[in-house]
Amino acid sequence: MIEIDCRNEHGLPISGIVDYTDPDGQEHCFVFKDGRFMVHLGTRLIHLMPSDGHWSTYCHLPPHTARASPICPSMQIDLSTSWWRAMMTAGTIKGCSAAGRLKVGVIDIPFRPEGSLSHVRIIDTDGNDVGMEDLPPTSHGQRVCRLLGARADGPDRGLLPDADMYLVDVSLAGAGWDFTKIAPAIETLAKVVGVDFINISGGSFCVDPEARPDFEDNFVDAVEAVEANGTRIFAAVGNDQSKDVAFPAALASVVGVGAIGPSGLAPEGTILAAYDTTSRDIDGAFGHLPEGQPIFHYYDTASGPGLNVVGPGMAIVMRVEDNQFMEYYGTSYACPIVLGAIAPFLDRTTISPDSDRHDGEEDWMERLRKLCTNLGMSEDRQGWGLPRPPNPLSSKE
Repeated sequence: MIEIDCRNEHGLPISGIVDYTDPDGQEHCFVFKDGRFMVHLGTRLIHLMPSDGHWSTYCHLPPHTARASPICPSMQIDLSTSWWRAMMTAGTIKGCSAAGRLKVGVIDIPFRPEGSLSHVRIIDTDGNDVGMEDLPPTSHGQRVCRLLGARADGPDRGLLPDADMYLVDVSLAGAGWDFTKIAPAIETLAKVVGVDFINISGGSFCVDPEARPDFEDNFVDAVEAVEANGTRIFAAVGNDQSKDVAFPAALASVVGVGAIGPSGLAPEGTILAAYDTTSRDIDGAFGHLPEGQPIFHYYDTASGPGLNVVGPGMAIVMRVEDNQFMEYYGTSYACPIVLGAIAPFLDRTTISPDSDRHDGEEDWMERLRKLCTNLGMSEDRQGWGLPRPPNPLSSKE
């Protein structure tokens, strides 16, 4: 085994999560504390995700090494001026005329609603309430809901704190997603609950082009329910650059959301800095906001047809246990940030309904397109660009 002693730039031990693949191809992921843990002999790369206010990093292990001492730099971040809140014309939408009327559905892994998320209703794909006693306090779905609707103060406040929120449990027995539940979850949220928006921070890749019609057929009834109700769906395109955009983001009636990151935010040696540097050498992966801030595409995520817009999906720093902070990244986080920032300006009550349902669908998509800022990246990486509210919104209560 290889002994790892992980510390920050001051020599202090850190705690967090590590994942790696051993020489036999077996994947490992576990929590470590006080900086020390062991990995299998012959492992060449470990992924360190600190949970105590340090940047994530990769550690490359030389052949035949017996020990390593990776450094995870301390974060120097003020959450009240989080880069992505500032970029999306920060704050919350409290006070926006459409905000209090919104009903938002999330399709994801369930959690036990408490504190700032106690208003979130957890249901199954038939619309029945899910028992709370066996649900975990945190999950992927919990982080998505925090970004969207946390009723908290300051930087922990979600983008849609006044919206009614519903999460449909699509978990697989044991762990992970049951992707066969996504379509019925969409139908339930559109037909039974009647939500205005649905966030899907997950999906299924179609690796065989000949199977694409079958993937689309799985969503026929769901798409009809969405169109009938006027529900708008935002879905993550997926975190695999080797594959096409995942379903349901790839559907024409769904907004596929890709991820971008901020240039110059993290110090050298971090994962964020590595993507920042490399993106400059990738065609169409680097750009700027109109106000000059450099931005890059999270190039390890899916791109191409089906990617309609992009949003902040790297260096999403969130508060965790013991008032510590942890960095998250992926299209899973870009999706709720885009939806949360832009939803009040796509609400059905702000768009004149059209007698032709298909034309009505184009109306809201066209409005979304007009709200997008061109970042100067290639179209396959940014789609229409970054959606931003038409006017800055005050975060004052």
